[in-house]
Amino acid sequence: MWWERCVKPQLQRLLRQEEAERRGNYRHMENHLYECLYDVLRSNAPARDKLPALQRYKAKLVRLHAERANKALLDTKEHDLLEGEEPSLFQVLRILKRRESRDIRQVTDEHGNTLSTFRDIAANFVTKLNRKYQHIPVDETALATLQNFLHPVCQMAYAEQLQQPITNDELLAALRAGARRKSPGIDGLSLEFYTANWETVHSELLLLLNHMFLDKHVSRRQKHGIIVCLSKSTSPRTLEDYLPISLLTNE
Repeated sequence: MWWERCVKPQLQRLLRQEEAERRGNYRHMENHLYECLYDVLRSNAPARDKLPALQRYKAKLVRLHAERANKALLDTKEHDLLEGEEPSLFQVLRILKRRESRDIRQVTDEHGNTLSTFRDIAANFVTKLNRKYQHIPVDETALATLQNFLHPVCQMAYAEQLQQPITNDELLAALRAGARRKSPGIDGLSLEFYTANWETVHSELLLLLNHMFLDKHVSRRQKHGIIVCLSKSTSPRTLEDYLPISLLTNE
C-alpha cells in the first residue's frame, strides 16, 4: 500500500515534471538557435564571415534534434540498429507507421454496425471479452488431488536455501540481466529507471520484494493484467480479426 499509494505516485509526478521541463528547454533552445541563424542572415557582414557562424549554429541544431530523435530508437528492435547509429528518417517513419497501425480507429460489431468512437469500440471489446472469458467453475479439491501425484523435483536440502530472503546482489543481477529499451508497465517506470537510480531505490525495492516473497503478500492491483488486442491481419475489420493477449502489470 505504501509503495502503490505514496512512492509510485510521487515518482510519476516527478518524471512528468522533468519531462515537461525538458520539452520546454528543448523548444526554448531550438527557437534561440533559429533566431541566431536569422540574425546572421540579416546582418550586413560579408558572406565569407556569415558562413562559419551559420555552420556553427546549424551543427548545434543538428545535435539538438539528434538528441530528441534518440527517443525513436526506444521502439526499434536491437537487430535493426548498428552500434552508434543515429536514427534515420526511414526508421522514424517506420516507427510512426507501426504506432499508427496499433490504434484501433474503426471496427464492425457482430450486427454489422460500424463503430468509430473510442467509447463505442472499447465497450464492444469489453462486452465480447466478458462473454468469452466468463467465470469458469473450479473444483476446489482438484489442486489437492493433483499434489498427491506430483513428485519432488529437488532434494529437501535445497528447500531451505530457496526460502532465504532475496539479497541485494541477486536483485541487482536480475535488473542487469533484463532487456533494455523495452516498454514500461502502466506505471511508466522502465527497467532503466531502476538501474539508473539504484542507489536511491534499492533499499525500498528489496524490502518490497522480500515482503511479497517471504510473507506471500501480493496486492490486488499487482494481480491485475492489461488486455491488449493485436491485429491478426493487415486489414482488420471485425472483433474476430484481433487477438487479445494479457500483459501482467508490476504496479
